[in-house]
Amino acid sequence: MMEIVVVDPARANLLGYFLRDLLQRRISTPQGQQMARKLRGAVAFVAGQMAATVVFQATRIEIVCGPAPKASARIQGDLNSLLEIALGGANYLKYIFNSKIKIGGDLRVLLKIVKLFQAELLS
Repeated sequence: MMEIVVVDPARANLLGYFLRDLLQRRISTPQGQQMARKLRGAVAFVAGQMAATVVFQATRIEIVCGPAPKASARIQGDLNSLLEIALGGANYLKYIFNSKIKIGGDLRVLLKIVKLFQAELLS
């Protein structure tokens, strides 16, 4: 099983812990484990004044709270919109087209992240 670690928990924010818990649920399934192992690089999440970066490695996922200038992809929006998408209750394309969510960087990584967030819902 992949390990998920919040780097420097003393500086962690709500977004970082939310991402940790969500990813922990998603990788608890074999399908989610397989998807997470295929991801590499860093994805920055920004919700309001909070920022957290998820760094995917071969056997470990690190969550670093704060801005990440070297992230390969970026997802930004208000916390409610991000929560609705991540919990599977909303079509992410609607939020992108309505400019509630802004994305940038490597589109392949972004699509893999969306599939991983929906892994539990698909199984």
